[in-house]
Amino acid sequence: MNDVGIEKASLPLVLGYKHSDLLNRFASKYHFSLEESETIFNDVKTWLYLVGTRTPDAPPLVILPAMDVVDDLWHEFILYTTDYAEFCHNHFGHFIHHEPTRDAERDELRSQREHDPVGFRSKKRKELEEFIGYVHDKLGSDTCLRWFSGVLGKSV
Repeated sequence: MNDVGIEKASLPLVLGYKHSDLLNRFASKYHFSLEESETIFNDVKTWLYLVGTRTPDAPPLVILPAMDVVDDLWHEFILYTTDYAEFCHNHFGHFIHHEPTRDAERDELRSQREHDPVGFRSKKRKELEEFIGYVHDKLGSDTCLRWFSGVLGKSV
């Protein structure tokens, strides 16, 4: 722990966090085995590590549809409010908020797409490539394959 009582964030330390109640709840609710739930929880913790250690020069971080199950388990983790808050504080020094896309942002994106579909797709593809490159650099190819397999082959 450093001088403010926060463990320095490291992926192995973050992945070492366990929460059996959460895993049991998720497995039961979403019909996954405990082993599958643990694998998904590791991805949630990996995502939180990515967000919690993000630098200002990093590209925007977004959960893509291919990662919906990670998002579902993150929602379940947040329900254990005290545990989630302690996890965030202990590993990253602050609470990691889950912010959905707001209506105004969604409307602006829709407007951009309708006004200039080719430019919009090009911009979004570039952003996606930067995001995936960032994830690859921080977390490696295995995480990229789990999270993004097939994403770049689809139309944005």
